[in-house]
Amino acid sequence: MIEFKSGLCNQLLINPRLPDEEKKILAGLKNAFEKEFGDRDYFLVPSSGSSKSAEQSVKLIALHLESVLNSARRANFYLNAKQDNNWGLFLPEFHVAGLGILARAYLARAEVKKFTFSVEDFAANISMHQVSFLSLVPAQIFDLVSAGIRAPASVKKVFVGGGFLNPLLKTQIAQLDWPVTETYGMTETGSMVAVREGTKPYFELMPGVSAKVEEDLLSLRCDSLLSATVQKSGDEVSVVKFDRGGWLKTDDVAVIHETESTTYLELLGRKSDYIKILGEGVSLSELRSKLQIAGTGLGIDSRSYEIVAGEHPRSGYQLVLVVEDRIPEILRQDLVNLFNKSSRPFERISKVLVLRQIPRSELGKLKTAELKSIIKDAE
Repeated sequence: MIEFKSGLCNQLLINPRLPDEEKKILAGLKNAFEKEFGDRDYFLVPSSGSSKSAEQSVKLIALHLESVLNSARRANFYLNAKQDNNWGLFLPEFHVAGLGILARAYLARAEVKKFTFSVEDFAANISMHQVSFLSLVPAQIFDLVSAGIRAPASVKKVFVGGGFLNPLLKTQIAQLDWPVTETYGMTETGSMVAVREGTKPYFELMPGVSAKVEEDLLSLRCDSLLSATVQKSGDEVSVVKFDRGGWLKTDDVAVIHETESTTYLELLGRKSDYIKILGEGVSLSELRSKLQIAGTGLGIDSRSYEIVAGEHPRSGYQLVLVVEDRIPEILRQDLVNLFNKSSRPFERISKVLVLRQIPRSELGKLKTAELKSIIKDAE
């Protein structure tokens, strides 16, 4: 059980379904961290998809208790959350999003209603327990739209993180009366630091969060930053310390827009999402959004396909559509045709790879390094 009192032993958030060997590795990372930071008042949260090779473990993000609570205070202030506003937990507790919900409810002295996500009884559970606030990921939003599930009257706000909603899906979920707010944040910031309401083009920084851009990359400063990361590479374990009062440099390409009272973020994707094909600059982030719009229009589950860049000896890179075998071949071809029809010649999909399952985290986030390894082996 996760607790938020000061002075408690460090809490390692771990997926109970992990193999024993991986649990042992994470326990070893926890021990390495505690040799430098002590054994009290930290949450150690695995960052999904953080390993870049087979020799690397996932990365543990060390968040001080106060960082987690400061993030929760920020969210509660934004929502004006009260004791009688129940929270619905449909995400894993071992992820920073689940941890954040528990922390918000703790500070507001509100109840948390825990559920396994199921479209069939989703709305009924929310209504029965009078849930006001909840967090979901885009794949769950897709499921609600596909099933035509309307929002119960008790729902005041649904935070959506772990990936951005494409415009078509955002329109469709709004038509079902779900009060959706997109969020931007990461484990390293203790959860969300910016929000985007309705059809607004940019994310708005939350109170107490500062941002700057250097060499196109976004840096953030707030009172909920991490204290350290811990990761094993080969036989070596490294503990990297961070200044909780300083700037955190991200891998996100961004543009800042400011008014007298508000700072907005235009998020353009990860640094690694920018490649060149035949000398032309290509944003994989923009292409993924275009592909998701096409897939949503065809009624294809957004978890069943991805677009990635594979190396090519002549053009530098080629675009590969990775699709799960549960999608009929005729739909795969429709998806390729619809995407290519609206794309520039060098941005068209030139190869399709069919897999039994695309590697993803518990929240549906793509395990990029693992997928690239699969693609390379298939060449």
